[in-house]
Amino acid sequence: MDVLLIAINAKYIHPSPAVRLLKANSALAVEFFEYTLKDSLTDIVADIAKTNAKMVGLSVYIWNASMMCSLSKAIKDTLNLPVLLGGPEVSHDAAYYLKVSQADAILCGEGEPDFDLVSRALIAGAVDTTIPSVTWRDRPCDVPIAYQGKADVSTLSSGYDDPLHRLDLAHRIAYVEASRGCPFSCSFCLSSLDQGVRFFPVDTVLSTLDTLRKAGAKTFKFLDRTFNASKATQTIIDHIVKTHEHGAVYQFEITGDMLDPSLIDHIHAVAPRGLFRFEVGIQSIHAAVNARVFRRQDTAKLFNTLRTLIDHDIVTLHLDLIAGLPGETLSMFAKTFDATFDLGAKELQLGVLKLLRGTLLRDQASHYDMVFDARPPYTIKKTAWLSATDLKTIGHIETTLNLFHNRGLFGSFIYDLFKTTPSPFEAFLSLHATLTAQNINPHRYQLEDLYRVLDTWLVARDMLAAQETLRRVYLLRAKVKPPGYFTFVTHPALTRRVYEHLASKHGVPLELFNKHARLIEEAQGYVAVLYQQHKATLYHCSFADCESS
Repeated sequence: MDVLLIAINAKYIHPSPAVRLLKANSALAVEFFEYTLKDSLTDIVADIAKTNAKMVGLSVYIWNASMMCSLSKAIKDTLNLPVLLGGPEVSHDAAYYLKVSQADAILCGEGEPDFDLVSRALIAGAVDTTIPSVTWRDRPCDVPIAYQGKADVSTLSSGYDDPLHRLDLAHRIAYVEASRGCPFSCSFCLSSLDQGVRFFPVDTVLSTLDTLRKAGAKTFKFLDRTFNASKATQTIIDHIVKTHEHGAVYQFEITGDMLDPSLIDHIHAVAPRGLFRFEVGIQSIHAAVNARVFRRQDTAKLFNTLRTLIDHDIVTLHLDLIAGLPGETLSMFAKTFDATFDLGAKELQLGVLKLLRGTLLRDQASHYDMVFDARPPYTIKKTAWLSATDLKTIGHIETTLNLFHNRGLFGSFIYDLFKTTPSPFEAFLSLHATLTAQNINPHRYQLEDLYRVLDTWLVARDMLAAQETLRRVYLLRAKVKPPGYFTFVTHPALTRRVYEHLASKHGVPLELFNKHARLIEEAQGYVAVLYQQHKATLYHCSFADCESS
């Protein structure tokens, strides 16, 4: 073995495309090991020591940078092997990372073009300054964007050609590329540094999809910054529709105001519900805010497109907002949030701005009075428009949004309820106050805890009808008799009378109600939910009907 590549993934379900691509496109003897953030450095170093690798390459991203630097130092201290770093996190501040990691060299930009050259030099103990995308520990410097690696994607081999690269894809996300680069210049995004878009051959993309599907992959995620920038978008869509397996999901990052209406109509005509998942960035609805970060967006057109997609409910939508963009105050962000939530997407991700290394906005931080965490992921702490308290408020919104809306634990109940309020932003904020008052840990809770919090919130607002609807939602989402967060009707004579009436009226054996039903009292009568074969069925009985039985 010449080179051992190490990937430390955020979770097991997220395999590393980078190490697969480097191995597939190298003429050297390359192998890779994958770990997660939960693995210990001691165990990783021990695994490396068992190999005959002549050097080690580490794939560094924002989520593993600290751990990778520690691993690099451990490898140098205990194994004395050459260490090469690569990845987006180290490409834009290479001199810094050479210092803190003790690595021998950093390969900047896309790794495929120069990986073999720098690896051969490291194995030989040489420093080859003729490789433009590499900076060396003995001569540390930052590599300008113009000199960073940029692969000819038309010649790249797929990272999944080797069967070993496809292990257990049924339980992991299969990452796919149809393009690299981005047509936009948003100053908060690293993709904006790679001007222009390079498209993989369509046949290569379709072949990769087939390979992954046959290997058992169920969840596919395209890494393209703007999937619909390609003229081949419909070809890929049609291929997926024709060949997909039942239960598979394909996710794309889409620029919504560029989405061709004819393509939308085509998808609605041919695709089954849930096959496609579109991730759409909105970030801000305010033109002046978008202009400050060089973001081009026709918000009216974007929202019309999103409404069309939501109304048809064929494509699952995941919408993104960024809090903390220059020029956006708390009240302005609340308007962005309310307008976006009102669309009715099943998932709305709210994230606080991260000032990533290499981005223009990070360079402008002092100009906008931005203070940010020096450690990854470089989250802002305040700006000229948002105080630390404002950002804490937004954090509360993010917490309750994720718990009560994005996880789907309440169906459409939260959206249906909060869209009727003057401000969903304020509604989520007040719900967070109830969550806090109930002493619920947002990271450790039972389902009933969340329902109890929402029930308390409704009671405080005298919303009896909504409270009853919430209880029905809770009962109907269960597959077997749930424990409940409220009191069930248990009086023997009353339950017998209600169940006898329902059994007679609906032709259901009485013993099924007695063994497998939950009974509650509402303002207009009784509701029984019967659980059979992992399915919940609701029956209603008015007070008058039950009394006459």
